[in-house]
Amino acid sequence: MNITRGATLDDVRLEGTDLSGRDLTDTRFLECALTDCLLDDATLTGARLVDTDWDDVRASGVSLKNASILGGTWTDLRAGALTAPGASVARLSIVGGRIDHLSLRGAKVDGLYLDGVTIGDLDLAGATVTRLRTRGTTIRRLDASEARLKDVDLRGVDLAEVEGAAGLRGATVSTVQLHGLAGGMAVALGIKLG
Repeated sequence: MNITRGATLDDVRLEGTDLSGRDLTDTRFLECALTDCLLDDATLTGARLVDTDWDDVRASGVSLKNASILGGTWTDLRAGALTAPGASVARLSIVGGRIDHLSLRGAKVDGLYLDGVTIGDLDLAGATVTRLRTRGTTIRRLDASEARLKDVDLRGVDLAEVEGAAGLRGATVSTVQLHGLAGGMAVALGIKLG
């Protein structure tokens, strides 16, 4: 199938398709499924993904800048960098897999579920995030600088490092997590440790 920039795909099933390096700017995926596909260095700037599922998708890097991701489940995604600054994300579940760098910088998120995902760096700087749920997820580094969080539950995350701890206002963390975050929170509040 020849998928071009700005195309509309409705109820299309792609299996074993290599979309590496493709410019899919403004492409619309409506109730589609991508299974065992390659998206290395694909550009989906401004794309619209509605109720579109990804299963066993692999990518060294994918740009979803200013994209709209409205519903769907991404299972066993393996990505180097998944960058979605300024994106609008709602009702998305990411289950299993590994993402080295996930950028939702400046994005608007309303309903994101992370289940069993390993994330190297999660960038939520400047993002507005509502209804984020986690379970069995590992995040090595979280940047919450100037984030606006509401109804965000991070208790299901093994969280190693946080930058911009003041941006965690509105999040729920466990007592154990709070002990680990105390140093960064003290710095954010201007408290000197002796």
